[in-house]
Amino acid sequence: MKWADWTKEDFEKEVERIFPELDRLLTGMNYRASKSKITSLRGEFGTTRMISGKGLDQFVLALNRDISLDHLSVSSADAILKEILGKSSAIARKKGKPLDIANRLTQRMSEIESTLGPVFDQMRFLIGQGSNYYRSAAYLALLAFPIRWEIQGDFIRQRLVDLSQKSLSRNQARRGKLIEEYLSIWGIADDGKSDSVHLRNAIAHGRFRIKKDMVYFQDVDEKGKTIFEDAKSIPQVLYEMNNIFEKKVVLLVLALTWLRFMSVVTRSPFYSD
Repeated sequence: MKWADWTKEDFEKEVERIFPELDRLLTGMNYRASKSKITSLRGEFGTTRMISGKGLDQFVLALNRDISLDHLSVSSADAILKEILGKSSAIARKKGKPLDIANRLTQRMSEIESTLGPVFDQMRFLIGQGSNYYRSAAYLALLAFPIRWEIQGDFIRQRLVDLSQKSLSRNQARRGKLIEEYLSIWGIADDGKSDSVHLRNAIAHGRFRIKKDMVYFQDVDEKGKTIFEDAKSIPQVLYEMNNIFEKKVVLLVLALTWLRFMSVVTRSPFYSD
């Protein structure tokens, strides 16, 4: 349906559908300041049936502040998304791509929860038993990661390729680098690929070992030559590896959902600049 065909009720229905989705995503990211602003916006709309530009600006400021306080890999990912989505966002909105991609990513997140939720519950239980159980918990975190990658990794890569067609079509090298950086957890490997790809390979092919409080990873090419080596502490594996990757998935869904929200609100009869 074209925007010109939307009634006031259509706009209101879509805004009321998106508000709880934004709230859920911000809760998942533990972004308290921006969640508070969304709650205020929602209250403003419920009382006055209007949404002000000032309120939207306050939310964006709070969101940027929350992201800046997150892990460096997550805050860097936000900057990458702004570059990827910046020039293509208007076209993407017209084609409905943000909504479609956000919905499909949300489905992937649900698949992770149904598949790996019990694994993460057991991991958290072991962590709660004290440091003597961290090693066992680390094995669960490690073995869960290749499954996470198979469900989310390649799908996210292709969606970022699609979304960057307009903004970076003339700079393929920059485009590829940004996508690999977005997919990375701790950094880019020497071959230019994200470390998450190599970590997935190392774990899936049994080329990792735990020694004392460290985890050592190795990935090889088809000839058996080492192309990636890294070492991380057990706490990094427990608290960062899966969490950072998941946050980047949620961040992409959040960005696309916000694009949809702004697209609806700024065209609605209840928006005041």
